Amino acid sequence: MNIKEKKAKCVFVMKRNGKPYRYMTRVIIRGNRFYLGCYKTEKEASTAYEQFMDYFNKYGVVTSL
Repeated sequence: MNIKEKKAKCVFVMKRNGKPYRYMTRVIIRGNRFYLGCYKTEKEASTAYEQFMDYFNKYGVVTSL
């Protein structure tokens, strides 16, 4: 059985010279765009997204708006 890893949500590949360079994380919630940063690995970017969503779901609002 071949198990594939799920592609991370809201993580986009930034390429340089046709090769993956960085992984950018951004989220749009209720029409507000949140840029979470650029990371060297897809796993780091995915972790940042998960932490942001945990925080957002816990408190229900983002105070920086």
